[in-house]
Amino acid sequence: MRQWRNKKALKRILIAKDNKVIYFDKELNEKTVTSMYSSPLSFFMESTIKLDAKILSVVDAHGILSITFCKKNPNVDGAITMVFQKNPFMLLKWEIFSSKKDINSGDATQIILLNHEFGKKVSDDEFTDP
Repeated sequence: MRQWRNKKALKRILIAKDNKVIYFDKELNEKTVTSMYSSPLSFFMESTIKLDAKILSVVDAHGILSITFCKKNPNVDGAITMVFQKNPFMLLKWEIFSSKKDINSGDATQIILLNHEFGKKVSDDEFTDP
């Protein structure tokens, strides 16, 4: 998998590369590296997505559907919440909880998707290879 970083000034960067998840906080100048397969993100990194998951919660309210799930594998800590708008149906954000205790505390990394555009071609010039 190729690593890309958007040119815009970001305070935090989340990168998936070489079966690793790299989280870099520019403000703190800290980098955390974990195995992709010990992360709740590993669902989405396989060539075929197979959700072998345990559903922890489903919330359906005010036109928003929120599903929190984790891997069935007890060696994988953490969970992910996917938040969808129902009409029209689209993914709005996901939240990554790095441990089960984070789920209860609400301590999550949120990836929010804004200004959805579908079918738009993106030039490689929009990104730089770090």
